[in-house]
This record gives sequence, C-alpha cells and structure tokens, in this order.
Amino acid sequence: MMTQHNGKTIPLGDNGSDLPPLVLNSLNAGVYVTDVDRRIVYWNQTAQRITGWRSQDILGKACHEQVLCHVDKDNRPLCGEEFCPLHRAIATGTSSDVPIVVFALSARDRRVPMRVSVAPLRNPDGQTIGGVEMFLDMSQEVGDMQRAQRIQAQCLLNEAVNDPRLQVRMHYVPHDMIGGDFCAVSRAGPDHYAFILADVMGHGLSAALYTMYLRSLWDEYCRQNSPAAILTAMNKRLSSVMSGEGGFATAVCGTVDVPQGRLLLSSAGGPTPLLCSKGNCQFVTEMSGLPMGLLDQDGYDQVERPLEPEGRLLLFSDGLVEVRDAGGQCLDTDGLVRLLQDLQYPSRGLDVSGLEERLLRYSNAIRFDDDITLLELRLGSLVD
Repeated sequence: MMTQHNGKTIPLGDNGSDLPPLVLNSLNAGVYVTDVDRRIVYWNQTAQRITGWRSQDILGKACHEQVLCHVDKDNRPLCGEEFCPLHRAIATGTSSDVPIVVFALSARDRRVPMRVSVAPLRNPDGQTIGGVEMFLDMSQEVGDMQRAQRIQAQCLLNEAVNDPRLQVRMHYVPHDMIGGDFCAVSRAGPDHYAFILADVMGHGLSAALYTMYLRSLWDEYCRQNSPAAILTAMNKRLSSVMSGEGGFATAVCGTVDVPQGRLLLSSAGGPTPLLCSKGNCQFVTEMSGLPMGLLDQDGYDQVERPLEPEGRLLLFSDGLVEVRDAGGQCLDTDGLVRLLQDLQYPSRGLDVSGLEERLLRYSNAIRFDDDITLLELRLGSLVD
C-alpha cells in the first residue's frame, strides 16, 4: 500500500498488503506519518480517537497548520523548525531517545497532553522521505502531575529576601512537570543568610518527594553556625531514608555575612560555584564531600572567601554543565564560562534567556535532559 502527496511516494505496506495499516490501527497509540515537509499522509484510528481529528480533515495538512499546533509544558510553541521534535528527526535522521510530553490541539479546541516519540522514515535506499510520530494520551497522568506540581511549588516556595544589601536571583527549569532540584535562601540572623542548591538523583515523582523532604530539613537546620554543619545534619537524616535505595543528592551550601562580605562554602558533590569580583570570575574548587544520602559521615570541608561589594556568587545544578553536543562532547564548567562571557557576564548581569538559548544551541536539542537551576547572590543594589 502506498500513498502520495505532492508527487512524493510514502510506502505504508509491501506488495499492496494492508497488514501494516491493520496493525497500526490496532495499536493503543496514535500514529501519523508525514512527508519531509511535515504534511500528514497517514493518520491511524487511535490518533482520531485521541485528538478528535478525522483523517479526511487532516490528511494533506502540515501538523502545524491549525491542527495539532503542539506546545510544551511551558506553553512554548513547538511547530517551528527549531523546536519541532518531528522536524528534528527528519532533518537529523535520528529517532528520539526518550518520549517527551507535548500538548496538542484537539478538534474540540482543547489541549490534549501526549507522550510523543518520533523517528525518521526511510526508503529502501536509506533516504529520509518523511517522519513518523507515535503518541499516547496522558490526560489522567498529567492531571495527577499538575496536582503534584502545585503541591511541590507550594512546599518549595521561598520568601523574598527584603534586604537591599543582598540581591538574590533564582531561575528554575524542571525537566518534567515536577523536578528534583531544591534551592533556598534563608535569613539566619540579622546580618547572616544561609543558602543551598541541591540536586536529587533522578526525575519524576520520587525525586520531587525528596525535594520536599529537603525543604523540611533545610527549615530545621539552616540556622546552624556553618554550611558544613548544615550539610552534616541534613546528610545524617537524609542517609537514613536514602541509603537503602541507592539514592543521593548533590549540593553546595553556604552562608554569607553581609556587612563583612564573608562567604563560607561547603560542597556535597555539587558543581563548583563561580565567584566574580571586579569582572574577574573564578571557580571555588577547594571543597570536597560525598553527596548527601550515601553515608552517615561526619563533617564536610569548608572554605572561606570574600564577597566584594557588587561581587557575585553563582551556583548552578549539573544540568547546565552536563549538556552534550551532537558529538557527545560535554559542555563542562569551562564551556559554561565561555557562554557566560559571550553574554558579557557579570558586567551585564545574568541573562537567563540568552543562556538557555545558547545551551540548547550547543546541545542541538529542543529541551534540556535534566533540571536546570541557577542561584545568584550579589552584594549591593546593583541593577542589571
């Protein structure tokens, strides 16, 4: 069985057999096939059931032409060439590694959450002649995740730091609707603040539950007299929960004496923070420590650094530095510094949108493979 569109032949079966369409219509997943211009040439019955779009209404149209109009979990349109998973599969000749969650416009003018996988379609000569997209209805699952998202957001909510002497900026992009990164800044005294950026291993619901547990531990221990003491206390409690399951959480924790500009920093296996003063940025590398949750160990290393007036301390989760390009090359911390320099950081402030754009361009991907979190502290009332 063959179908044609604009003179381009798309094979859907061998020797006139109807078996492949029969199989595709029996799946519990929606399936559609496009040519290289993403015009739909095949639409199975499950796709019609999930979306409400009938094959006679959709065949011959591009998937972005007032039909599916995919957006991601953040309502970002995906139908342009840069962010479309199907276009990426056709252009690069590679299938998606893991399914992604998108929201498609149904015939009833509502958004249907879907878990989508894509692959290029090749002819016997190996030439890419179109693309295939398979999707599952996630309406119930996403409803549960949205409720979990609201609960997690409420649990991890940070009070604003209303102190003109210390400027705080946080930026968080979860991989899924709920994430495994935890970030907090809390007042530990009239002139002292404690802060932490932690990253729980894994994704999904279990990682999100651990972040809420971290929140309760942070509230209990953030007023300890040093970041090493905070990590030691949190690790003791966390290891009693995680050690039998092989889980862990990396972290960088610190305190700052605002009048003195005195930083104390301690690491539980987290990425080394970047300290900037008078335009010069250096990583604080003289820290070591196992991730929290692995062992009930006593004590973490601790270093002291000055935070100059208008100086900045930048903490980040490993999702930023473990981004890989098409050849598998990891960005690493030096690559992150180059991207920040391109954005003229720190003199022009932290351009998170520009940084995200450059990270995605480096990875040649449409979304990040891990949670992305940034925490910036700076002394003074410097305005970007």
